[in-house]
Amino acid sequence: EGYEYEFLRGAIRFVETLRPIIYGEFNRYFLRQFGQAHVLEDMLEPYGYTPLALQRWRLVPVGWEDGLENVLLVPRERLSALDNVMHGWR
Repeated sequence: EGYEYEFLRGAIRFVETLRPIIYGEFNRYFLRQFGQAHVLEDMLEPYGYTPLALQRWRLVPVGWEDGLENVLLVPRERLSALDNVMHGWR
């Protein structure tokens, strides 16, 4: 808990190149404890990542400041493909 930034920092080249969808539980309390409360946003937003949460079988955007527990971090260019997959589940 709280080392998500360190993990992503080590994987940033992978993120830049392959643009994966990232699932995570980014606990604000622990991020604050390690002085990293805003680093996920600072690191991933410039690469076009959007945080999404599953609510009632729909993926909805959430703010970086909302607490990012159980979220998908999705590159903007993959949002429509992900939306198409979600429509198939309904």
